[in-house]
Amino acid sequence: MPACPQLVAILRVHVAEVGCASDGRLFAGMRGGDLSDSVVGRTWAAARTAALTPAQAAGPLARRVYDLRHACLSGWLNAGVSPQQVAEWAGHSVAVLLHTYAKCVDGDDLAARRRDRGHVGAGAGSMIARAHGVRRTRAVIRRDWPRARKRPR
Repeated sequence: MPACPQLVAILRVHVAEVGCASDGRLFAGMRGGDLSDSVVGRTWAAARTAALTPAQAAGPLARRVYDLRHACLSGWLNAGVSPQQVAEWAGHSVAVLLHTYAKCVDGDDLAARRRDRGHVGAGAGSMIARAHGVRRTRAVIRRDWPRARKRPR
């Protein structure tokens, strides 16, 4: 999984000073096992209080450690990293990743329209659009085909 150079430097110092758990984890509990949820929660609350302004800390920003994972995966998808690569880094299948994070991708429709204009000729693009029930009206694409395809009972 990619990490920024500053984080890599901090983690290298940690490994040099403390080492790793016998199974390779960076952080272990006092007896070598998993860190307890309460330890993680207290540590996260202290770090959040130190890093955020009082107004930010009172809000939902990074309230849970998991929020960072969610923000990271959403950010990668929004930056154009392929879903296959993000799924691999996250330890998800592509189907699970898209089910969970597809709603977080912003601006994907605009990028898709640009790719469509660049790779498909105007005639073929219109033909494909009609085949999928997409009506092109000037620069606007309307997707009403799910309703149009439903047959009355």
